[in-house]
Amino acid sequence: MQEQGGFLTLADLKEHHSEWVDPVSINYRGYDIWELPPNGQGIAALQLLNILENKDFSGLQWGGEEHLHYFIEAKKRVFEDRQNIMRTYIYKASTCNNYSVKRTLVTATLKR
Repeated sequence: MQEQGGFLTLADLKEHHSEWVDPVSINYRGYDIWELPPNGQGIAALQLLNILENKDFSGLQWGGEEHLHYFIEAKKRVFEDRQNIMRTYIYKASTCNNYSVKRTLVTATLKR
Protein backbone atom coordinates (compact mmCIF):
# COMPACT_ATOMS: atom_id res chain seq x y z
CA MET A 1 0.00 0.00 0.00
CA GLN A 2 2.83 2.39 0.76
CA GLU A 3 4.27 1.65 -2.68
CA GLN A 4 1.07 3.12 -4.11
CA GLY A 5 1.31 6.28 -1.97
CA GLY A 6 -0.84 5.03 0.92
CA PHE A 7 0.05 5.46 4.58
CA LEU A 8 -1.17 2.13 5.97
CA THR A 9 1.23 -0.73 6.51
CA LEU A 10 0.63 -4.47 6.57
CA ALA A 11 1.25 -4.33 10.33
CA ASP A 12 -1.57 -1.77 10.65
CA LEU A 13 -3.98 -4.20 9.05
CA LYS A 14 -2.76 -7.15 11.12
CA GLU A 15 -3.17 -5.18 14.37
CA HIS A 16 -6.66 -3.88 13.56
CA HIS A 17 -9.54 -5.31 15.59
CA SER A 18 -13.10 -4.48 14.62
CA GLU A 19 -15.87 -4.16 17.15
CA TRP A 20 -19.24 -5.70 16.34
CA VAL A 21 -22.19 -3.52 17.26
CA ASP A 22 -25.86 -4.30 16.89
CA PRO A 23 -27.59 -2.06 14.36
CA VAL A 24 -30.59 0.07 15.26
CA SER A 25 -33.65 0.49 13.07
CA ILE A 26 -36.88 2.34 12.54
CA ASN A 27 -39.82 1.78 10.28
CA TYR A 28 -40.27 4.73 7.94
CA ARG A 29 -43.48 4.69 5.93
CA GLY A 30 -43.47 0.91 5.66
CA TYR A 31 -39.73 0.46 5.11
CA ASP A 32 -37.31 -0.86 7.73
CA ILE A 33 -34.27 1.42 7.82
CA TRP A 34 -31.12 0.11 9.56
CA GLU A 35 -28.11 2.11 10.71
CA LEU A 36 -25.15 1.75 13.02
CA PRO A 37 -25.46 3.29 16.49
CA PRO A 38 -23.09 5.98 17.74
CA ASN A 39 -20.26 6.69 17.18
CA GLY A 40 -21.44 6.92 13.57
CA GLN A 41 -23.85 9.33 11.90
CA GLY A 42 -26.59 6.74 11.35
CA ILE A 43 -28.59 7.67 14.41
CA ALA A 44 -29.02 11.18 13.01
CA ALA A 45 -30.48 9.80 9.77
CA LEU A 46 -32.96 7.65 11.68
CA GLN A 47 -34.03 10.53 13.90
CA LEU A 48 -34.47 12.78 10.87
CA LEU A 49 -36.73 10.21 9.22
CA ASN A 50 -38.75 9.86 12.43
CA ILE A 51 -39.34 13.61 12.55
CA LEU A 52 -40.21 13.93 8.86
CA GLU A 53 -42.55 10.92 8.90
CA ASN A 54 -45.19 13.03 10.65
CA LYS A 55 -45.40 15.53 7.79
CA ASP A 56 -47.30 14.94 4.56
CA PHE A 57 -45.07 16.34 1.83
CA SER A 58 -47.35 15.37 -1.07
CA GLY A 59 -48.87 18.85 -1.29
CA LEU A 60 -45.58 20.71 -1.12
CA GLN A 61 -43.40 21.73 -4.04
CA TRP A 62 -40.12 19.78 -3.99
CA GLY A 63 -37.39 22.25 -3.03
CA GLY A 64 -39.94 24.97 -2.33
CA GLU A 65 -39.77 27.30 0.66
CA GLU A 66 -42.08 25.28 2.95
CA HIS A 67 -40.49 21.96 1.92
CA LEU A 68 -37.00 23.25 2.68
CA HIS A 69 -38.18 24.82 5.94
CA TYR A 70 -39.31 21.45 7.34
CA PHE A 71 -36.09 19.70 6.31
CA ILE A 72 -33.81 22.45 7.63
CA GLU A 73 -35.60 22.72 10.97
CA ALA A 74 -35.60 18.94 11.41
CA LYS A 75 -31.88 18.75 10.57
CA LYS A 76 -31.07 21.52 13.06
CA ARG A 77 -32.73 19.57 15.84
CA VAL A 78 -31.19 16.26 14.80
CA PHE A 79 -27.64 17.59 14.68
CA GLU A 80 -28.04 19.36 18.01
CA ASP A 81 -29.18 16.06 19.53
CA ARG A 82 -26.35 14.23 17.77
CA GLN A 83 -23.81 16.49 19.45
CA ASN A 84 -25.29 15.68 22.86
CA ILE A 85 -25.38 11.95 22.11
CA MET A 86 -21.76 11.94 20.92
CA ARG A 87 -20.63 14.02 23.90
CA THR A 88 -22.16 11.39 26.22
CA TYR A 89 -20.71 8.53 24.17
CA ILE A 90 -17.18 9.95 24.24
CA TYR A 91 -17.45 10.78 27.95
CA LYS A 92 -18.46 7.20 28.84
CA ALA A 93 -15.93 5.61 26.49
CA SER A 94 -12.95 7.45 27.98
CA THR A 95 -11.05 5.33 30.52
CA CYS A 96 -7.44 6.37 29.96
CA ASN A 97 -5.06 7.59 32.70
CA ASN A 98 -4.99 11.04 31.14
CA TYR A 99 -8.76 11.29 31.44
CA SER A 100 -8.97 14.98 32.32
CA VAL A 101 -6.65 15.96 29.48
CA LYS A 102 -8.55 13.83 26.99
CA ARG A 103 -11.91 15.14 28.24
CA THR A 104 -10.72 18.73 27.86
CA LEU A 105 -9.64 18.06 24.28
CA VAL A 106 -12.95 16.39 23.45
CA THR A 107 -14.96 19.23 24.95
CA ALA A 108 -12.93 21.81 23.06
CA THR A 109 -13.48 19.91 19.81
CA LEU A 110 -17.24 19.65 20.35
CA LYS A 111 -17.59 23.40 20.99
CA ARG A 112 -16.43 24.31 17.47
